[in-house]
Amino acid sequence: MRRLFRTKQLQSSVEFLRKPLAVQMTDVHCHCLANMDDGPVGMDSSIGICQALVADGINKVVASPHQLGRYENNTADDIRSAVNHLNKKLKELKIDLEVLPGADVRVDERLVQMLEDDLIMTVADRGKYILLELPHEAFVDISIIVNQLQDKGITSVITHPERHLTLATKPGLMDKWVENGSILQITAGSLLGDFGESAKKAGWFFLQNYENIIVAGDVHDIRRRSPRMREAFSEISLRIGQNKAIEFCASKPLEIITEV
Repeated sequence: MRRLFRTKQLQSSVEFLRKPLAVQMTDVHCHCLANMDDGPVGMDSSIGICQALVADGINKVVASPHQLGRYENNTADDIRSAVNHLNKKLKELKIDLEVLPGADVRVDERLVQMLEDDLIMTVADRGKYILLELPHEAFVDISIIVNQLQDKGITSVITHPERHLTLATKPGLMDKWVENGSILQITAGSLLGDFGESAKKAGWFFLQNYENIIVAGDVHDIRRRSPRMREAFSEISLRIGQNKAIEFCASKPLEIITEV
């Protein structure tokens, strides 16, 4: 009986993927700018990612190259310039995708001052939300940084906590951040098993137990780290309902890039 139920689920998923999406999704975390980090090399690769995003049901995406850590040289002005250049190319090629500037920012005690100095990017360059990436190799309590940002009217979006070895098994460590308004950004591919069973299990746990959640692609290329939002949307719809899928993949991300 269980196998029959899963077979029906898979059939429903395949049928869903063949249909055009009823909603357009917004992806707030994507490495689509050429030659800036571990994302695409060259404009052709960047354009290829953008075409794949459109095919995946995305019409707005935040270009979020890494900042700080190994990518200290990626400046806010460099990112804005690269986004403008990419949008011009997309318009020339009639690719219906709006690219907005942002960054995946490694947590750093200098964050507030660097924001004031216009050195690092917020989501969509609106000064309301910031993508924060923790060090992969260790847990760091960022409560002070989260509070400092909140005092400045900036909400922290914690990127891919389900892929962090400590947070995946001890999610309670994030409760202080979430209680202060932080949002957890789960990677679409994690929900589909792309990053292993631990990340998959944690991703679904977060979706079902936390309210401040969004799903994003964290796309880096069109093969190994390709767009997976459409399939994640399908799985969320099957497991916890389409309304939640719309909330996590469309309405909340759109709210983040448009909030005034």
